[in-house]
Amino acid sequence: MRSGSSAEFFIDGISRGTRASLAIGGGGNPTLLGSQFGGNTELFNGQMQDVRIYDNALSGAAVQQISDGPSGVPEPGSALLLGSALLGAAILARRKRLA
Repeated sequence: MRSGSSAEFFIDGISRGTRASLAIGGGGNPTLLGSQFGGNTELFNGQMQDVRIYDNALSGAAVQQISDGPSGVPEPGSALLLGSALLGAAILARRKRLA
């Protein structure tokens, strides 16, 4: 989470560190996750899962909500898609029985 020039880092929804000064962009070099700036060859040796980069700062509550995952309630679009598929299957089954 970045606010102004400071940043806060979260792992599994828990704040794990802050940095008072964080420069982003400029220099003409691409940003590489797991690598330090300035030509340092020290690289992260591990795995990263579900890495997200946003174009705005998230609140601590928003980070926690993302970390907690979906609430288990399907999105309306998913329910509509499932309902349409079931209706289509029922219509096809009825047509086969009548034919």
